[in-house]
Formats: sequence, C-alpha cells, structure tokens
Amino acid sequence: MTTPSAAFKVGDSVVYPTQGAGRIVGQVERIVAGQTNHYFEIELVKGSTKVLVPVGQGERIGLRRITDESRVPELLEGLRPPDLDLPVGWTPRHRKEQQILAEGDIFRIARMVGTLARRDIEKALSATEHKMMEDARHMVATEIALALDIPLEEAIARIGRSLD
Repeated sequence: MTTPSAAFKVGDSVVYPTQGAGRIVGQVERIVAGQTNHYFEIELVKGSTKVLVPVGQGERIGLRRITDESRVPELLEGLRPPDLDLPVGWTPRHRKEQQILAEGDIFRIARMVGTLARRDIEKALSATEHKMMEDARHMVATEIALALDIPLEEAIARIGRSLD
C-alpha cells in the first residue's frame, strides 16, 4: 500500500493525547466521503483499545513518541514534591487538571499525579478529582510500561513505590 510519508511508522511506540501510550500496529485504508484515506492503527495499552489516526496528521493532533527509557527515572522523580501549583477552587482546579492532561506533557502529568495523591491522603479527593488522578496515573503507567518494555502492572507498582 502506498501512503504519504509520515514522521511515524508501524512499530513505533507512541502516546495518543488523553488516552495514553500504545504501539502503531498497522496501516489501514478507509473511504470517507468518497475519498480513500490512510490511517495508522494504534493499539493502546489501556484495555487493548485501538484508535485510527490519519497518516501525516499525528503531530497535528498531538501524537508523540514515548519518553526515552533513559528519562524514566526523571519521570518517576516527578511524582515527588514539590507539588504543582493548582488553583484552590474546585472548578478552576479541575479545568487546570484537564488542561494538563490535554497538553500531554508526561512530566507535568506525573507531577499532577503526585500532587493529587498527596492531597488525597491529606483530605480525600472528590470522586471526579479521584478519577482525574487515576486517569493521569494510568497515562504515566502506560508510558513507563512501553518505555521499559515491562508489564503494565509493574509500571503501576513502580509509580506506587515512588509515591510512598
């Protein structure tokens, strides 16, 4: 199948914004509005979900390569203090947390996980904020799992040890 050149290729480990890490497992063609389009098929670590991303559009939508293995210790260190400076009020804080997830900077996401985990110990988080923390933790865990080529459970355990 001939496709346009792209910054990504089959076999690359990538991060899909707000969904976490996965691997490009193939390319598919789909006809949309009478036009043939080429897509990368990405299998996410999260529940083996698959998503399609238009070839050549990955960078535009925020698709990026996973963090290099050598930076994982720095990523885990980001779970520790100092905390992120988040707004005090729940609504603006929640918006800021959503923005951090959407931006996809895994180091800021890790810092947010650590901040929320410590707040959860001090004063239990609301159900919505707890889910935000778990979603962010999962994003960090999936990235660590692919970067180190370890099972997701081991990546989650490493995060837990870093938070202790």
